[in-house]
Amino acid sequence: MPLVVRIVVNTLGAVLVLGLGVFVSAKLRESRPETPRLERVEVAVPVQVFALQRERARPRFSSHGTVVPARELVLSAEVGGRIVGVHAQLQPGGVLEAGEVALRIDDRDHRLALREAESAVAQAEIRLRLEQGRQSVAAREWQLYGGEPGEDASLALREPQAEDARVQVEVARQRVDRARLQVERTQVRVPFTALVRERSADLGQLAVPGGVVARLVGVDHFWVQVTLPLDVLPQIALPDHAGEGGARALVRQRSGERELERVGCVVRVLGDADAVGRMARLLVEVSDPLGRASGAGGEPLLLGSWVQVDVEGIEEQEVMRVPRRVLRDGGALFVMDAEDRLQVEAVEIAWREADDVLLRPTLAEGVRVIQSRVPTAAPGLALREAQTGGSPTEEGSEAVEVHPTPVGSPGEYGVSSPPRPSSDEPAAGAGERP
Repeated sequence: MPLVVRIVVNTLGAVLVLGLGVFVSAKLRESRPETPRLERVEVAVPVQVFALQRERARPRFSSHGTVVPARELVLSAEVGGRIVGVHAQLQPGGVLEAGEVALRIDDRDHRLALREAESAVAQAEIRLRLEQGRQSVAAREWQLYGGEPGEDASLALREPQAEDARVQVEVARQRVDRARLQVERTQVRVPFTALVRERSADLGQLAVPGGVVARLVGVDHFWVQVTLPLDVLPQIALPDHAGEGGARALVRQRSGERELERVGCVVRVLGDADAVGRMARLLVEVSDPLGRASGAGGEPLLLGSWVQVDVEGIEEQEVMRVPRRVLRDGGALFVMDAEDRLQVEAVEIAWREADDVLLRPTLAEGVRVIQSRVPTAAPGLALREAQTGGSPTEEGSEAVEVHPTPVGSPGEYGVSSPPRPSSDEPAAGAGERP
């Protein structure tokens, strides 16, 4: 076969094979099953909500403070001597009633001094009577000698000597009073009902005048030192100069799972601001802190403890109450609008309490507030109620937590993928060939 013919035949064969491949490829594309294109499905996030309600409440401004003594006393001995008796309650934690003898000092030396002073009084009275007798004799002699009243009459009648004798009697009696007082001072008494914080003397110890016996605090009242912002002062009742008419306060002391409550009142506004926060410093007085009179028993308000104090305001106000945990970024709420979309609403805080925040009524009543956590929250996020009619303070209100992907972004929740075939159902187009 000529060379030209072979070249033509080979060229035609290659073109035929190439055309056949193009034809087969086109047929395969035409016979391929088409996968339907699915639209993106928006996933509504389940949340728990509660409806805002208006109420009237008296402002309560929460703060914390330290319990300190209202009355404190350093009990000291006024006379020296050996301690021969100590009250059973004169020990840390003991309570002594007003007028009780805390300890007794040996009084034998002082009683001897009292007897000596009483003897001196008797001697002075005898000398006075003798002098009065001499004065009578001098007066008769003055009359016998025909003396006339004049400048020297007082000396002749022994009037200065009689006056001196009377003064000596009075001095002796004062010494008796002083000696009797020293005997009384051998019994160291408590001036008011007090709690013993520290004892510095014991039986057999030698007491010296001015020596510290014990440190006591009154149990009728304790104070709590609290701080409040300066702008709060016009909203609470301040006491007068006598400490009367101050705002009511509730003092809470936590002890594990238990909480002790005592009612007090503001009795003083201290004259200086807090050095750290530049806030006003107040004294809240709590009556019967140990619960002795009220019979509370066993749950005393402890000195030095850190307590929570809620001070009441003057007038009731219209507010909306929400739990602290639903307040976002310190001044906003996540709400669910009429189209079940998330919206962010700014709010104005009236005051804060231990567990709740009271808001000014700037939102409409019945607005649904989200109390679940929504980590990827964004305005316009689709929502659905997981539980309706719940109270904002119910337990488990934060149990719902999801991680949706906003519409328009790729991800597991943003775009749904086609369903996978089951094991007993062949995939579309399996086993078919063009």
